[in-house]
Amino acid sequence: LMRYGDPQGREDLRESIAQYLVASRGVRCTAAQVLVLTSSQQALQLLATLLLDPGDRVWMEDPGYRGARTAFAASGAQLVPLPVDANGMVPDFNLPAPRLIYLTPTHQYPTGHTLSLQRRMALVDYAQRQGCWIVEDDYDSEFLYDGRPTPSLQGLDDGGRVIYIGTF
Repeated sequence: LMRYGDPQGREDLRESIAQYLVASRGVRCTAAQVLVLTSSQQALQLLATLLLDPGDRVWMEDPGYRGARTAFAASGAQLVPLPVDANGMVPDFNLPAPRLIYLTPTHQYPTGHTLSLQRRMALVDYAQRQGCWIVEDDYDSEFLYDGRPTPSLQGLDDGGRVIYIGTF
């Protein structure tokens, strides 16, 4: 335990996380796809570094999580704020295509609204057609406020365009 370990995190921990995510959130993943980091902010900064070049567009919820804005802006991305209503982000598919779409679909930060199934499907379809990424920040999925858990956006994605971030 005192030696350097797997840079993705302990394999047994990643196995447990993958099993939990499949069962509780409908996330499609294996332990090999799980990366254990210190925080969701670290995940956002890593994704910004890996996926974005200066000038790339990022669609963001407005209002939205400032930590995500900071991570994407630091990469030189052009942030495109999109409004939020009672059904979550209101996408505008007439805008120029983004490189990345950042969402908090299960419990929108800070309004608490849930992205509707219709919008979830439309955004996943759009990301597949445009070749852009969706980052699903599921920051408080362990808290159930009403009814049954909402399935993850990533679980609806057959094309592998949604990157799921969660915290414990």
